[in-house]
Amino acid sequence: MGNSVAYPVHRTTDPAEAYAKARLLCGLLARRYEEVRVGAELSTVADVRRMVALLPDAVYEYTEMRTHPENGECLYFERDVRTATDAELAVEVPLDFTYTELPAAVAEEDFVRAVLGEPERG
Repeated sequence: MGNSVAYPVHRTTDPAEAYAKARLLCGLLARRYEEVRVGAELSTVADVRRMVALLPDAVYEYTEMRTHPENGECLYFERDVRTATDAELAVEVPLDFTYTELPAAVAEEDFVRAVLGEPERG
């Protein structure tokens, strides 16, 4: 158990540039673990579909807290993104998925390609 603090070392709106900078910084680490934790904010149904195709068991949650309109209770995202229709997902986005361990069979580049909306390698 421990406490973590994150400090921004690079800001950009370009995902490819962010990935390149992250790779550069990882190259400076004395020790690097085999598994990588990933996360992203998914703004569209297409974004969610790409992530589900790559990481079907990821945990999804609302990007911002939502409350019930009548009683004000906190709402949690409970849909199964693997079986939800596009129409059902359209009212739920944006969604986050975080702290998912990237399996060894999934290359980091495949994850970046899915975030960028690029087609899978054939």
